[in-house]
Amino acid sequence: MNHKTKLGVRILVAALIVGLLGDALLRTGPWGINAFLWVTVLAATLVVLGRWQGALAGSERWLLLPVVFFAAAFAWRDSPALKMLNVLALLISLSLILLRAQGGRILRGGLMEYVLGGVIAGLNAALGLPLLLFGTIQWRETFSDRLSKRTIAVARGLLLALMLRRSWSRRCPT
Repeated sequence: MNHKTKLGVRILVAALIVGLLGDALLRTGPWGINAFLWVTVLAATLVVLGRWQGALAGSERWLLLPVVFFAAAFAWRDSPALKMLNVLALLISLSLILLRAQGGRILRGGLMEYVLGGVIAGLNAALGLPLLLFGTIQWRETFSDRLSKRTIAVARGLLLALMLRRSWSRRCPT
């Protein structure tokens, strides 16, 4: 498996873990310590993935401090207006990290570069998963050995069993 495929699989696994944790923590309201915990896990995941790829090195990692600070501010005050401003500050901070990781300038950047960073972050959020699944990861390389083929067969069997159990429980309620 080449480096690009390994990194793509790591990103996919990390996204699934962070997404499931976010669903569990952020589904309930009001946001407070749960938002802080999730954003801290997201920041740690970005640091780990950035080290594997070499994208977040040096000054880019320090940009995660405002992200964690604004997430901690959710637990600090319970004002709806402040929470909306915290969400806006989180989104701006994360888009600046993305802009810097892709070679953009933050200190000398103009307003259009900041807007462009936000647009790029939105496009990456919307189109990143299909590009990762169908462009970056070479699935034939990933599932070429015997252990992977057995794992796929077991997962397929479990999925079929869960679907059959679900349809059976709908027909025959106990």
